[in-house]
Amino acid sequence: MKASSIAVLLLALPTPLLNVAASLAQEQLPADDRACMIAAIGKLPKLGALKVEGSRVVMSFPTSKVRNKVDPYHAIVEIDASVAGRKSIFSFSCVGDTLSMVVQPLGMR
Repeated sequence: MKASSIAVLLLALPTPLLNVAASLAQEQLPADDRACMIAAIGKLPKLGALKVEGSRVVMSFPTSKVRNKVDPYHAIVEIDASVAGRKSIFSFSCVGDTLSMVVQPLGMR
């Protein structure tokens, strides 16, 4: 993904996600991992006091091609967040590519 594409993507995000997305863009993560994390953060509960404290890729399977069949990118990410001093970890599954990422919540602990 080109830098101009990342800038357009960051400008299209709601304001609370802007700081998180900007910090993800600065890290040296593969584009698919960044897209997964940004999409997962977008799926977090819409609470004004929700603060994202960290994120990580737990498992990642890059796009591969086997016998003329493309196997899309798969990943599991965890987002550390807190609300009113209570910390939680949200887990999400991502499938897709940098332009179309499908995110499903796996759980919270």
